[in-house]
Amino acid sequence: MHIFPMTPSSEVPVIDLSEMRSTESSRRSRLAAQIWDASKDIGFFSVINHGVPQALIDGAFAQIRALFDLRHEEKVKMSNMHSTSMRGYFGIGDETPEHLAAGDLKEGFDLASELSEDDLDVLNDSKLYGLNQWPMGLPEFRSTILQYHDQLHALSIELLSLYARAMGKPEWYFQSLFRKPLAQLRLLRYPPQNIFPSGLAVGCGEHTDYGAISLLSQDAPGLEVQSKSGEWVEVDVIPGAFVINIGDLMARWSNDLLKANLHRVINRRNSLRHTAAFFLDPDYDAVIRCVDSCIPAGERPAYDPIVFGQYNEAKLDATFEFRRRAEVRSKQSKEV
Repeated sequence: MHIFPMTPSSEVPVIDLSEMRSTESSRRSRLAAQIWDASKDIGFFSVINHGVPQALIDGAFAQIRALFDLRHEEKVKMSNMHSTSMRGYFGIGDETPEHLAAGDLKEGFDLASELSEDDLDVLNDSKLYGLNQWPMGLPEFRSTILQYHDQLHALSIELLSLYARAMGKPEWYFQSLFRKPLAQLRLLRYPPQNIFPSGLAVGCGEHTDYGAISLLSQDAPGLEVQSKSGEWVEVDVIPGAFVINIGDLMARWSNDLLKANLHRVINRRNSLRHTAAFFLDPDYDAVIRCVDSCIPAGERPAYDPIVFGQYNEAKLDATFEFRRRAEVRSKQSKEV
């Protein structure tokens, strides 16, 4: 594995979120400043005392392992190729970071907020809103994973309110962009890297996340973050903690005061690695623009406004081959 150098000690800070439950303004401001500084430095930090029950985390990981232990035939029945909203299973090599040639050495399962069949966006087949797919034969999977999704969603919204405070805005500042968020939970299994031939492919190629905030729980090391000096550092696994990082939207909101950092996954151990990654993404039609308090007087913002859903779909098209093929077929049919 010498082609993948990595610094053994982590530079990722650990933040205690106990004061997140305080109503005292000075305490919340102090915590917001800690989170801002960590995000500005390396873009990643771990959190403890976050309020998500350990029993729920353990239960979720038991269900994740059971999901990926299903026979391949059962998993592909839930392929995300069957879903216009990108929900369901994908296999090893199906996902390719847009600037890399080799597919990732991981299999995954994506889901989002549970919507009903009579939801207007589902009925209208609105892009990225749709029904989750669920495995057969795992009776506790759906309820456990949805409860986990809801807990992570609530925690991420709390964190977002602290980012607003750090920007000098009211804590509710971003609420209007999260009325029906495309908040995604991604369950992942990484096989050991050493069972594959040496080459460019790794567990997950270097990338930044698309959305606002990402929350990760992992049962083994493997997540690596690029330091300011350009070295790759491995993020420590702290029992019960979540690893938090900011995505591309936070860079846009902050006018590049905060920057989404490159990270990758390489499972260097001889055992399976499982993770649950929650991505706080806003509404499809949310307009993302630089926050005025982050723009120096007399200067233009670093970014023009974008519609999140369109931005997200472009990223997905660049990542999944089957979406690119579908887009080509659609354009060809329109030309005919």
